[in-house]
Amino acid sequence: MDHKPLITYAGDIQVFQSVAPSLQKGIGSEAVEWKRAYGRTTKHVHLYPKFIPFDPISMASLSSEQNYDQPLTSLLDQSMLHTFWTDCPDIEIYRSTTKDLIQSWLNSVKGCNVREWLIVVVETPDNKKTKQLLPRTSDKI
Repeated sequence: MDHKPLITYAGDIQVFQSVAPSLQKGIGSEAVEWKRAYGRTTKHVHLYPKFIPFDPISMASLSSEQNYDQPLTSLLDQSMLHTFWTDCPDIEIYRSTTKDLIQSWLNSVKGCNVREWLIVVVETPDNKKTKQLLPRTSDKI
């Protein structure tokens, strides 16, 4: 059986699928520091996660089983990161649709008692040509 740590994705699925092969290859090539308990030395491990679509119903059942006050003893078959993907080309599209999608996703993630999430904005060469790019500052969501 193939047991791997899980990374969920949501948002613009086409954007995620365009970068997924290189992302999968790149994550496995970098070592992650594993801090072990009881004064044992740290260890560097390579993770090869499996990407799955974000499903709030299945995440809610997993979060009810998982006690977030206790450290994880295994990353196998555990959701370790939740991601939202977009390639929002300009500020008007962000304000009209993308911001609401992100807010809805964040509410779903927080409703599942999730602490680790990431919003990824992918810039394509076509997006760089537009006049109204998203500013490099954060927006209150």
